[in-house]
This record gives sequence, structure tokens and C-alpha cells, in this order.
Amino acid sequence: MHVYHVYGPHENNDGIHRALREGMTSQTISKWNSRGGGALFPHLIKKVQRGSTDDWMDFGQSFAIHLSAETFKNDVRFPYSSDRIIAFNIERTVDLFAYIEEEGMGSEYTPGMFTDHLPSKQRLMEQYWNSRMTLADYLLHKPYKEAEYICFDYIPPYLIEGYINQKKWL
Repeated sequence: MHVYHVYGPHENNDGIHRALREGMTSQTISKWNSRGGGALFPHLIKKVQRGSTDDWMDFGQSFAIHLSAETFKNDVRFPYSSDRIIAFNIERTVDLFAYIEEEGMGSEYTPGMFTDHLPSKQRLMEQYWNSRMTLADYLLHKPYKEAEYICFDYIPPYLIEGYINQKKWL
């Protein structure tokens, strides 16, 4: 099984070329892609993670992956072999993003415009964190409808294949 990291339609191909040379790191990932819901409010995820044995999960160094790249033109793929690819409930990320949208509205902001029906950011972050499981466990059980897959591992270049406009690039 392969997993994919996708690059946006308006990104140049430098990221793919760099990933093929250097491996997948926070420096070679797509600028278009997510680092996960835990990156939306770094101070809150650190509070929630406190005392966790999963302290290796650094959202600042993470990157999103997909199980398929059928709808994307530019991506890199690598074999799934890491227990450091974690699935999270994407609904919690969407809810957390509502707080980001509200805060970014500036003078158009009305308190509760997008969040009046939601739990607090702290509670949502706790729910997000508690939804975590390895990709293997998620694929076996699928406890929530949709997942956000985040890789917390360095992927060496020799494992990566790059595709530009859906054509393999080596």
C-alpha cells in the first residue's frame, strides 16, 4: 500500500523535486497542504499533549498524507510502513477551523458567528487528540466517518516516487 502527499495546483514543482532529493520533511512538504488540526492552535495541543507518551507528535514537523491521489495531478508517494502515520477525526479539525475563520474576520467578526454551536477550542482540541490512532488501527475499525491522516515521520528519498501532471518523475 502506498500513501500520498499532494502538492497544490498552483505550486511549482520545486517541492516535489526537493522531496525526491532530500526526503519528506517539514521543509519539503507542500505549502498547500495541512499539518493537521493540532497545528491550528499550537498552545492548546501542547496543553492537551502534556504528559503524553506521544510527545514525538510534533505538528510543526508533520505533514498530511492521503490514501489516494486520483483527484490530484502533482504528488509524491511512498510505501506505508510507519506507525507514525496517525489518523484523527477530521470533523474536529473542521470545527477548530471555524474558530480560525471567526478570528480572521476582523471588523466583520461577530462573536459566535461560526462557533456558537461548538464546544470550546480547548474541548475540541481534547476531542481531536483523543481521536488519534495509527493508520493501521483506523483502517481496521474506522470509528469515525472521515479521517485526517498526518505523518510524523521522516521519509527517506529512496522510498519516494514523484508524479508531476500524473506522470512519474524520477
